[in-house]
Amino acid sequence: MEFPITVKGLSESNALLRALWAQFRSRFGTLGWQYTPWRVGPAKIINFGFASLGRRYGIQVSVRYSRKDTITALLIQPHPSEADLPTGIEQSVEDAIKRFKSPELFSLQSSIGLSKQLTFHSYSTACWRLLPSAPGRALLTLGVNGFDRVDADFEYLMRVQPVLDQLTTFTNCVLTVSTTTEEIENDGVDKHNSVFHSEEWMDGHPIVDGRLTLPQESLSCLDSLMTGELPSDGRLRRATRHFREALHLMEIDPGSSGDVATALLISALEAVSLVEDKPAANCTSCGQPVYSISKRIVALGVEHLGPGAEKFFKEHYSRRSKFLHAGAIVHSLPLLRSSQPLLDPHAPEGCGMPSVVARPNNLLEFTGFILRRFSVAPGKVD
Repeated sequence: MEFPITVKGLSESNALLRALWAQFRSRFGTLGWQYTPWRVGPAKIINFGFASLGRRYGIQVSVRYSRKDTITALLIQPHPSEADLPTGIEQSVEDAIKRFKSPELFSLQSSIGLSKQLTFHSYSTACWRLLPSAPGRALLTLGVNGFDRVDADFEYLMRVQPVLDQLTTFTNCVLTVSTTTEEIENDGVDKHNSVFHSEEWMDGHPIVDGRLTLPQESLSCLDSLMTGELPSDGRLRRATRHFREALHLMEIDPGSSGDVATALLISALEAVSLVEDKPAANCTSCGQPVYSISKRIVALGVEHLGPGAEKFFKEHYSRRSKFLHAGAIVHSLPLLRSSQPLLDPHAPEGCGMPSVVARPNNLLEFTGFILRRFSVAPGKVD
């Protein structure tokens, strides 16, 4: 069975699908998936897999599209025959088409875990609120649009992850959505947005009176993330995700994570330095685009840290390239109670490096510093 659909672009296409899944849950009680997506390119069809509606199983759900971000029809095919189509499918599709532009507003709160025994001062805007809690916790409230509670919970988690990545960059603490539901808010909660800290710090954490603080200019950046105003694949969101993963890796595996963390941090700088509305020049010999990634990263480092940073970023870019393309490992010595200096012609300084020494601590600090500056710079966030 095929239902024609009229929507404009990715946002409306996904809103319609979310509204439809909510209608299915409402009408049939449950909606389960054997989620096995595959695309049939020549037919312009994307198959999601097989849905179970209540007690009916094996219902194949697909969409037809005109462009990859715009659906033109919904295809529902019960198995083994059309007679197995549950009553109410047509009405569910009709109701979803009527309401996909009018979701409900849900105000949802979750407990946020921090990798350090710290919490935040209080911050809020019209659409979100960040409150202190027990050490190692905070409370984050966000208003999201949804078509039922399941959909709102999913949308909340989609919105919160890039926010946690950005807050990790602002604090040097890895933030995660905690499964803990019972939280005791600290006594004496201070006024919202009363304590700020400049983004111009390098190492450690931005702490005032024992709590984590944010730059005042960060509130508008966080607003854009929480409301979904920034594109899901924007360069800042890609960069902060890489930074968070590098910091997390260095915290959970300090002995052997240096090369992978270096790759993630250089990739963060590569992402944020990319000027996406300026096409790369083509090589005069082969005609292929020339991205000049190394030059971009070095220029970014020099812009924010001064000319003395040129050698540092050249070396770390080279380290990432050798690790990714040739499997070169920087650390080659075990860590014992005493050092054992040895030559290693493949190491950056010509001598063997213990695993702890090879950790990119300075690169982590410099990358976080650059991303914080970039995040609060007017007109640069995307």
